[in-house]
Amino acid sequence: MASRKGAIIALAETKSVAIVDGLPEGGKGRANAEAIRQICRGFINRRTPQIPTAEGVSEFGANTNPNFPRVQTIYNTPGYKKMLGVWRTAFHDILCIDSAEPMTADMVSQIDTSTMDTSNVAIVERLKEIVFELTQRCNALKRIIDAGVPVPASDISADASELMEQLELWIRSIEDGPFELNDVALKVGRRTPPGMIIMMTDLFNELRTFVTDFQNIKRARSARDDGAG
Repeated sequence: MASRKGAIIALAETKSVAIVDGLPEGGKGRANAEAIRQICRGFINRRTPQIPTAEGVSEFGANTNPNFPRVQTIYNTPGYKKMLGVWRTAFHDILCIDSAEPMTADMVSQIDTSTMDTSNVAIVERLKEIVFELTQRCNALKRIIDAGVPVPASDISADASELMEQLELWIRSIEDGPFELNDVALKVGRRTPPGMIIMMTDLFNELRTFVTDFQNIKRARSARDDGAG
């Protein structure tokens, strides 16, 4: 365990030194990042490792340096925040040293129940079914994402604002134009000249893409919710 803990700390050291080295020499930011590194390492090296939070690091640093970065500064400064993240990851990795390696879906399916009693066999077989169902749902979600959801599942396309502006202009042109709009439909009327443009191709293609994106997002959310249920 000691060697594994040492390896985790060594990896964190390598990453944190790289963060410090990436900052301007002689600058206040570099000095602060180095101080945060030292404090975080001290927290991890304790007999009972302590998680390096922004609050804990800031309070510890302020004991010897009244100008040590405050909590909000650590959160808002990329280099400081990244440094904290490196050592927090190391802390969690050390806590999980003695944890059993996670089982894959294939490993679960191959569990031998021949020596178990009837009740345990029923439990294991039900767990196999649950793992199989969750794996299928995750695979379905991956296929949807791989098929080309062009935006995050919780967001709309970055071009949506521009599309809405174009659509607004089109709606105004329709309201003021020669097409007829009643309670049932928008249609070509007697005042509509032959060959009158209904919608520009670019706008139509943008709307079609927008609808496709929206449907992909809905499918991704549905698959995600099903997997979590």
